[in-house]
Amino acid sequence: MEREPVKRLPLSDVNKSTLHLNSSSIFTGLVEQCRRKPPPTFFFSSGPERKKCHSGFSFAPAMLKERPDCSKARCEVQFSPRCPEDSVLIEGYAPPGECCPLPSRCVCSPAGCLRKVCQPGYLNILVSKGSGKPGECCDLYECKPVFSVDCSTVECPRVQQVQCPPDSYETQVRLTADGCCTLPTRCECLPGLCGFPQCTAGSSPEVVFHGNGNPGQCCDVYECINETKPACSFNGSEYHDGDMFRMDACRFCRCQGGVSVCFTAQCGILHCERHYVPERECCPVCEGTTSSPNDLAPD
Repeated sequence: MEREPVKRLPLSDVNKSTLHLNSSSIFTGLVEQCRRKPPPTFFFSSGPERKKCHSGFSFAPAMLKERPDCSKARCEVQFSPRCPEDSVLIEGYAPPGECCPLPSRCVCSPAGCLRKVCQPGYLNILVSKGSGKPGECCDLYECKPVFSVDCSTVECPRVQQVQCPPDSYETQVRLTADGCCTLPTRCECLPGLCGFPQCTAGSSPEVVFHGNGNPGQCCDVYECINETKPACSFNGSEYHDGDMFRMDACRFCRCQGGVSVCFTAQCGILHCERHYVPERECCPVCEGTTSSPNDLAPD
């Protein structure tokens, strides 16, 4: 829309409402504005002459406010929030006379609150009231069945309380088709209960009882059994895994997984002139001693 030219007032026509000018203000006087939506367009009126507004606008007297100097204003950066479905975003704006805008915010929108459409035979029942805060603007409803049966004439069977084993839980209470009586509850296996045990080193899990998926027998039962490794045999003797034994005077063996791993003794150096080999030993020793300095060092 093209703006109409502004008429300047001669100084003699300026009335008492005129403010003095300074470095941070603009000329202020008795003005009239075409009002519709902010920001309005202002026109000075000169004598009896009145400006003509476009269709949808009307003249109204107003006073121009002093405009602040925002050249040195530092405004905090404001990010628009992400509003829930039950609310709308109100963009931030700078109030009159201020340089920095207010932060954007979410406000509840009644149009975003929709009640459930229930099928015939069901009724909308209020579950919780809305708090008026974005995300909790709306009342919460649920569709509940409407029964036309007179339950006062219905005799319900006695329901015995169920005691469930540790591996199961009791199901929720349900109503009969007419809504008058409660159905018996039952036990069901707890979800995610069955697993595979972690055994310590040297043992492995073995099944000692097979479960069938029914309460009380939901899962397989395991037990950590020590691993039995093959033994070694020599000269009619049995040696377990890790045992050391002697094949002869100079050869030694270790049992490892059923296999005999053997090595020969390495004799140390003697610093004597007279030495001998003791009975059932491999390496010589100096006379007057019972063993050599570095006896039985494996190769």
